[in-house]
Amino acid sequence: MSALGGKRGQNPLNQFYNRLVSNGKKKRLALVACARKVLVWVWAVFSTNTPFDSSRFATQ
Repeated sequence: MSALGGKRGQNPLNQFYNRLVSNGKKKRLALVACARKVLVWVWAVFSTNTPFDSSRFATQ
């Protein structure tokens, strides 16, 4: 569910999703990849005990 919410708005997850879809991936596969990315981000925040900084993942 976080991947569905994350693909809305202007954020790194939306950019990642749009890049996958524009490269020819199916929307469901791109959504699963976004869910995995959110899980990796959550684990990194949890294990390092640091706040999430979305500017580290922004692409120009």
